[in-house]
Amino acid sequence: MGGVMGRVTIGQNRQGEKESAVERRRREAREAAAAAAADSGPARRGEDDTGETGRPDAKAETPPVHVDRVVPAQQTMEPVAPAVDSAARAVELPDPDAEPTEQLAVCERGIHGAKARWTATMAKANEAFIAEAGPYLEWMHQHKLYKLMLDNGGKPYRSFAKYLKEQHDLTRRTGYRITQTIPLLRILAAHGHRLPDLSSRQVDALHPVRTQHGDEAVGRVWSTASETMKGPLPTPEELEKAKQLLSLTTKPELDDEPEALAAGAADPGAAVERAVKLLVPETVREAVKKDPDRVRGLVRVLNAALAEAGERVD
Repeated sequence: MGGVMGRVTIGQNRQGEKESAVERRRREAREAAAAAAADSGPARRGEDDTGETGRPDAKAETPPVHVDRVVPAQQTMEPVAPAVDSAARAVELPDPDAEPTEQLAVCERGIHGAKARWTATMAKANEAFIAEAGPYLEWMHQHKLYKLMLDNGGKPYRSFAKYLKEQHDLTRRTGYRITQTIPLLRILAAHGHRLPDLSSRQVDALHPVRTQHGDEAVGRVWSTASETMKGPLPTPEELEKAKQLLSLTTKPELDDEPEALAAGAADPGAAVERAVKLLVPETVREAVKKDPDRVRGLVRVLNAALAEAGERVD
């Protein structure tokens, strides 16, 4: 009798009451979850010891699973650690008992090797960024879509350079290289003119040709200028002359804010004062290294202005 009283009927709860269908399903789910948690072997994966998938007679009902919402990478607060090459992680420090000069040599080799890998990685990352983001930046610049956005002051952008800096932390030089110089280099390479780079004045001469007359016109201008060039490469003046020979008129494309241009024109004395502060010998030497053509153009403008004013040029 005691054995009968100690047994609990499955269809009843502890008070001897008949459990409802909802309670029964909840109990069965709890029992299934507990059994799954206790089993860490093949049975938990639905397999037998031989690796074959088990086929139970009764179909088990899978409980719902909660899935966290995936947050886009740019909205996460936690920084994502970059992938590290296994070769870069293999660090072999110097033998502490070795001579100091030998320890120095080991450290220098390790540092230079890491720097070389880092430089190569950055170069590939830059190329990948330019290949992916470049067409979008070109489209934004060509169609002036950045003017539809508000700057940090709440006003519409009037300068592409300001948009680049505030929205993407890109310098003016980088942005214009992506949107102007690199496309021109690709066009010229397709026409058989493989160049390492273009000066800013060469870009100023060719970029409007590309946007207003097309890629083919850029190749014709360069080829025409190459026929009469006096140096190794066509100068900006020779490119402008080639445009005239081909009857390719272009309009200047200004991206500077009109307010800034007007301010400079309204007070030329202030502009000259700012130029004097900027054009110190160190700055001029650096400018000559980066863009000698533009520096020569500036010198010609200054000499002409002095000559017109009757001032002697030393």
